[in-house]
Amino acid sequence: MQTADPGRPTHTRTYVWNSDDGLGVVTTDRALARDPAQRTVDLDDLAPGPVAEVVARAPGAVGVPAPETIRLVVTDLGSGPTVVVTCIGRDGRVGEVEARPDGGGVVVGIRP
Repeated sequence: MQTADPGRPTHTRTYVWNSDDGLGVVTTDRALARDPAQRTVDLDDLAPGPVAEVVARAPGAVGVPAPETIRLVVTDLGSGPTVVVTCIGRDGRVGEVEARPDGGGVVVGIRP
C-alpha cells in the first residue's frame, strides 16, 4: 500500500502486510508524481470493519467470484473519503465497487 508521506506530499510511504508481523513500513523516500494540493486521506480515520466488509463483498457484487487481483484505493476527490475496490478476473472481467468508508453509498461498475 502506498500513501503520501506526512509532511512531504510529493513522496510516498509504502507499506506491506505480512500475516505474521502485521503492517510494516518498507520505504518512505520514494518520489511521487502528484500534485501537492491533492487531498490526502488519514487512514486512521477509516474504520477497518466496514472497509473489510466492502472488500469481502466486492467480488460477488461485481460478478468476479474468484478474482486474480483485488486492488483497494482510498481517495478524496472533494466530497470526503471514498473506498474503491477493483476486482480483476483471469478472464479479463473487471468490476469496481465504490463506497464510503462506513460501507454505505455503494456503486457497482462492471466491464466485460
